[in-house]
Amino acid sequence: MSLLLKSTSSSTSPHHQLHRSFETRTVTARGADFEVSILHPDAPHSILCLPGALGTGSSDFAQLLASGLTSSESSNDKDKPNDNKYGIFAMTPRGLPGISRDYPLNFYRRDALDAAAVMQAILMGNDENNNNACQKKYSVLGWSDGAITAVHLAGAVAPHLVRNLVVWGGNAYVTKDDVQAFEAIRNVAQSWSNRVREEKMRSLGLSDVQELQELNDKATDGWIRHFYENDGDTCLRELHQVKCPTLVLHGAKDVICDLSHAKYMAQQIKNSQLVVLEEGKHNLHQRFADTFHRLVRDFIERNESESEKQESSSAAEGEPKVDEIV
Repeated sequence: MSLLLKSTSSSTSPHHQLHRSFETRTVTARGADFEVSILHPDAPHSILCLPGALGTGSSDFAQLLASGLTSSESSNDKDKPNDNKYGIFAMTPRGLPGISRDYPLNFYRRDALDAAAVMQAILMGNDENNNNACQKKYSVLGWSDGAITAVHLAGAVAPHLVRNLVVWGGNAYVTKDDVQAFEAIRNVAQSWSNRVREEKMRSLGLSDVQELQELNDKATDGWIRHFYENDGDTCLRELHQVKCPTLVLHGAKDVICDLSHAKYMAQQIKNSQLVVLEEGKHNLHQRFADTFHRLVRDFIERNESESEKQESSSAAEGEPKVDEIV
């Protein structure tokens, strides 16, 4: 089925003043400390949010932490019937903020193991009696690098715990064209705007642009290593192992991640749906926050009763459901 979705920019820009109070916790797991920004920690449905490369949970998901899965136009409680239904847990990856993050060849799997351990620690802490805390399920949102980590989490690391999966801007594999795209944004002084550089340095607590350049060099080298040392594979095997309902989003104007990656992900995950935002770019969840929140909320609500019953059983029969919106 082919549909057309024209999205208007949300009034909630990346610089929009936050109107919701969230908390930030330091969670120790797998020998490291992780920064997790949390909204509605006691909500019945938990949502883990995994940021992009060199991103923090609080910076990459600022609008989601500001409004929850509601429209920024909603101004009072009666306009937000599901406002407290979803708990937002925006996690910052190992080594960030700061300059100590590294990128071994298996860093996506490592980050997925970290995410599972962090959520286990948090959900156990939220359960006064720790009853079946290890088996509490949650939905996962992953952007860019976080999308690949999310596939590892849902497909291989903790498939029995992931209720729903939403990914966008992630590479299922690395091609020579992807390597060229990565190299095109390696030099932060030349290829990044002043605004993006300043925001990234501020969110990561960096004192000068050289520190940002060193971090970006490590990330770029880490991505490219998959092309030369892992046959371009970032999550090919794990895609086939994902069994939970999956929404693949893509911005038609994304110059960092080609549409072919979103199509491939949707084709390889059986129980999936593809939605392409006609005016969206790589940061579609920020530029079109209201549309993004609605798509995610509607997707989760459609699948909620089925997801609660779903165990780590065989994948659903039949071809993947792909709604391509161009």
